[in-house]
Amino acid sequence: MSFLDSIFTGVNAAKGNKKADWVYNQLEITPYLHDSSELRHLYSQANKEQKASIMVHIERFDVDDRMDRPHMKEYKDLANDIWDDFL
Repeated sequence: MSFLDSIFTGVNAAKGNKKADWVYNQLEITPYLHDSSELRHLYSQANKEQKASIMVHIERFDVDDRMDRPHMKEYKDLANDIWDDFL
């Protein structure tokens, strides 16, 4: 790999990280609860800081208070998985 190839590879990787960070930052400000399968997909690719953004997103919508709805269990399971990663 040439020096120039290395530079372009680094620049492209940095752009990719900025895009990924943007997605996780949006979770903290969006007024809508994202689908649990979408959040699970983001979780599978996330670092610790990004997982924290997912957790903040879930907690903002008081998922624990809505456990009477069947689909909310998926959010609770995801939140538990994230907590396990931090322990």
